[in-house]
Amino acid sequence: MPARKMRVRMQHKHHIYIHNDLASAAYFYRQKVEANKDVKGGVDGSYFDMMSCVTMTAFALEAKVNYLGDQLLGRKWRERDSTYEKLKKLCRHLKIRFDLDAKPFTAYTYLKDVRDQLAHGKPEIIEVDREVAGTIEEIEAMQTKLRGEWEYQIKPDLVLDNYDQAQELWKLLLEASGLTLFDTITHGGGGLTYIEDVVET
Repeated sequence: MPARKMRVRMQHKHHIYIHNDLASAAYFYRQKVEANKDVKGGVDGSYFDMMSCVTMTAFALEAKVNYLGDQLLGRKWRERDSTYEKLKKLCRHLKIRFDLDAKPFTAYTYLKDVRDQLAHGKPEIIEVDREVAGTIEEIEAMQTKLRGEWEYQIKPDLVLDNYDQAQELWKLLLEASGLTLFDTITHGGGGLTYIEDVVET
């Protein structure tokens, strides 16, 4: 006997907010950085965890700013504006003092700078030509290590502190917005309305 077929009206509406996925990824890497930060001699891959945490935290924070801007300013919101201009515009709308030199706003600068250096990576040439004196251990310690300038910005304490400050900034913006945390979570709903059975001839 053939399976019953029917005609229905399908209706659904989903609100997909990517900042949730990015924030989850940032939190995942934050936990790994926290777990490995005091391990003597380091842990294989821990540097990649820090890079990933910084990058995902930066992406999540910008996506959260875009979410709030879209929700609160609608057509006045320009997603293509610079990240600083967007945050400034949002703060002005929410009547929050915009100060990139004060916490938690300092996280925005740190995260954007590191993210930009990673996203727009350029070769670095480091040359050293100088006379030094010391023990062999001291001289070895003075040698330039194979590290780019941006690498000095990725250390466990810096990564963790800026992650936490980014969360504080999000909390500050969200509370001022009047939206609830539930409003910001990906969600959806829908249903089916039966119309009729379909009879095949």
